Amino acid sequence: MKIKITNFLVIKICFFLLLFQSLLTYVWADNILGKIVSYIDEIIEIISLIYLLVHCYSLKNMLKHYRKIAGLLFGLMIIGVISTILNRVNSLFPTIVDCLNCGKFIIIFLASIIFINKKNKMSVFLFSINRLIRIIIVLLGTLNFINVFVYPIFPVRDFRMFMYSQMLMWRHPGEYATVILICMFILIYNSKIYNNILYMIIGSLCIVSTMRVRILAALVIMWALYIYFIKLRIKSKIFLYLCVLLALVLVGYNQFSYYYSNTDQTRYIVTYNSLRLANEEFPFGTGFASYGTNMARQYYSPLYLQLGYDSIWGLNQENDEFLSDQFWPAVLSQFGWIGTLLFILLLYEIYQLIKRTAQKDIYGYTAALLIFIYEIIAAFGEMAYFSPIAVIVFIILALCIDSDIEYQNRYLSKK
Repeated sequence: MKIKITNFLVIKICFFLLLFQSLLTYVWADNILGKIVSYIDEIIEIISLIYLLVHCYSLKNMLKHYRKIAGLLFGLMIIGVISTILNRVNSLFPTIVDCLNCGKFIIIFLASIIFINKKNKMSVFLFSINRLIRIIIVLLGTLNFINVFVYPIFPVRDFRMFMYSQMLMWRHPGEYATVILICMFILIYNSKIYNNILYMIIGSLCIVSTMRVRILAALVIMWALYIYFIKLRIKSKIFLYLCVLLALVLVGYNQFSYYYSNTDQTRYIVTYNSLRLANEEFPFGTGFASYGTNMARQYYSPLYLQLGYDSIWGLNQENDEFLSDQFWPAVLSQFGWIGTLLFILLLYEIYQLIKRTAQKDIYGYTAALLIFIYEIIAAFGEMAYFSPIAVIVFIILALCIDSDIEYQNRYLSKK
């Protein structure tokens, strides 16, 4: 079945720029193109925000969950602004950028939902890129195979269990694995009309080669739910809850035993101080660009100096790789306990939307559920919802839960 690649050309270019943003900014680090690509998610967010404001009236006619999500985001941003004014930790520019970064994934998610509802053709967007996703999987799988079994063309990371972690051209194995996993979400959604099983197996082998525990946990859940919901067509949710619980326990135990059992570990220090700051600045937190986010790291937050991070490897200005590699410490410290509660409620409303999808599209439901679970797992060891890759993840989520199934059927019947 052929769907023309020329449709939505600009959207597709932006989509793949987002998918490979981490790679391109790393490869082109000393190039003006790298700088441009590094801001593609912010550019899309600003466009989405303008689009959302212009078409915000559309939310009135949509499900209450969308309105609740918009309201919870507004409440979260208000708390962030209040805490920023009260504490004034960082300078104006990083504060504004951090504010945009924290709301980015929901702004683009809601704008995507409205756009999909207004442009029915977007309902077949993921179908139209299936061939490109297959090509990407095969290409990366081939390079991965050569790097492991033939000749090490690309650098590797640390040695885990039985092999070195593969990352090909990326900065980190986690970034490489995330790109593959996102491709897998698309392949699962598109399996309603394409036989993508071979490409899913190739992608799975690539992910295994990265040896990242969180991504491996997401991969196991992906295959379990794919077989359970799509292949066996079982409707009971008991198996789902057991899978998620097991994955969270395994990932949580791994993180705790490796990072938190030793009080000298940087992640333990960051998490402990986030709880302390949430209590000290109760109920609103420390404000934007103050703790745990990329902007707080890039524009080294004065809070880090007060906490003595400048003398700790991995948390000082020369080696800062652990300052923004967790999600929940950033939420707890910057938005306080009330903001953290609002964020949890926001995730709950997104889950309610995903549950609703099960009634009309099991493929969309499975892919959306996997995205939701993956983000929860990812939050244990990366910025997750506040990271640039969250933009493309939530665009895919919007396409999975709100595509017009009737339009898809009419479109495909003409092919």
